Amino acid sequence: MFKEFKEASTDGDLDQDDDSIRKVETMINGVQSFDFYADRSRFQENRNGNSCEGIGVNLDDLFLAHWMIVSRCEGTVAKLGEEFGVGVAQL
Repeated sequence: MFKEFKEASTDGDLDQDDDSIRKVETMINGVQSFDFYADRSRFQENRNGNSCEGIGVNLDDLFLAHWMIVSRCEGTVAKLGEEFGVGVAQL
């Protein structure tokens, strides 16, 4: 989904090739490398009905990664809203 978001915002003439976007992509790719659909983070069982194995997570790092990803995406949405003259709810 992030790939489509990045492509859509690039179509809106926003630069999506900078350090912060690369950091966000790295974080998303890292998480998806072991939990592509975030099943382990949300459910006790995977899509096949098997119990998810436990994982060790540093909650401070997880919160920081979440904040960075969400903040970058919200900033892009706000910038697109300004550029096209629409409110965030309309995007």
